[in-house]
Amino acid sequence: MNFFSAIAQHTPPAMLLVVALVVWRGYRFTRARVRPIRTYLLLPVIFIVWGVLHIVLAARLLGVPLTAPIPIIGFIVALLIGAPLGWFSINENGFAIDHQRKLAFLPGSWVPILRYLAVFVVNYVVSMATQLHLLPFTTLALLSFAVSGLMIGYFGVWMGRFLNLYQRAPQTNLSLPTRKKSASA
Repeated sequence: MNFFSAIAQHTPPAMLLVVALVVWRGYRFTRARVRPIRTYLLLPVIFIVWGVLHIVLAARLLGVPLTAPIPIIGFIVALLIGAPLGWFSINENGFAIDHQRKLAFLPGSWVPILRYLAVFVVNYVVSMATQLHLLPFTTLALLSFAVSGLMIGYFGVWMGRFLNLYQRAPQTNLSLPTRKKSASA
């Protein structure tokens, strides 16, 4: 059994629902939108928590101390790669904030769906490879720590920049889009 077929065979069907959620949330960001601040922060927080848990679980599954030098170096290098990517992935142009209603307007972009899918798939594949011990332990430890570093660096800096832009942005009056109600007979 090869690497990817082993992962596919051990993937629970419920994971398709998680992928669908990631795609749906990412697709919503392809259009310009006004959303509550918490909506913009939800998935980054989930990915940061997943990154931290991934390191702890990988270390436990592989019997690698959290202070092992090679995985730590992989984590730091990936963190340093992810941080600038997170910084430059927010488009300041068109960014508007309604501080009173805690709403934000961001222009539409395909970047969120691409980043959510890429990070999800890579982290999932490394998680499954770690659980199934599909690669040598040192490789799995390095990959696990590096993927977590990339996620934490990217989403941590993205979230920090978003919150900084939120604080600095002038007050703009925004409102949530209204949902169309169907005509009742």
